[in-house]
Amino acid sequence: MLAHTSLVLAAGFREAAVRKATARAAEDEERSFVGRPRLTAKALRCDSKLRLGSAADAATYAQRVAQAAEQRQAKLDALQAATRLHEAESCTFAPAVRACPAYVARMADAHRHKLKVHGDAGGECAPRPDWK
Repeated sequence: MLAHTSLVLAAGFREAAVRKATARAAEDEERSFVGRPRLTAKALRCDSKLRLGSAADAATYAQRVAQAAEQRQAKLDALQAATRLHEAESCTFAPAVRACPAYVARMADAHRHKLKVHGDAGGECAPRPDWK
């Protein structure tokens, strides 16, 4: 019986030593790999929009995202309005526009009078001749 107990203990010590060696080798391999990102304590404390802590958070997630998008859009609209106002205030372009010649004004008046009297049907052109 004593021999059996010593064999079991020896096997247990051997398994523990193998587990320790395996764990140590895994740690060494992980430390030697520089490409894996490591999360800092600050990153772990970060309260992200994507992390859902409970079912209640999941239920209101879409609302929170929509509300944040609306707030962002409101800020963007206000910034664009302020930019447009500033550009309009600083604009110095003032084109020199002259009145149209009198004969062009008379033609436009005649055209408006014709449309008023005859309607849109009076503006139709005669059909083109069928020349062969």
